[in-house]
Amino acid sequence: MTDDQRAATKALRAGCKPITTPQVLLLAKRAGHIPSVKAALDGMRAKGEGIEEEVYKATLADAGEQ
Repeated sequence: MTDDQRAATKALRAGCKPITTPQVLLLAKRAGHIPSVKAALDGMRAKGEGIEEEVYKATLADAGEQ
């Protein structure tokens, strides 16, 4: 799991499929482990995590939390 583009590129070259934090949150919601992706993302953003607006909105849309 990585949100770093350089690390993701290296993982791809090594034959691995990197996954981002927003993707993990979507999987967790779908599996019933968390009730809200938005709450988790908002908490991360409040702590200064650099989640781009486009990624934020796309993740919420995928989670059905627009």
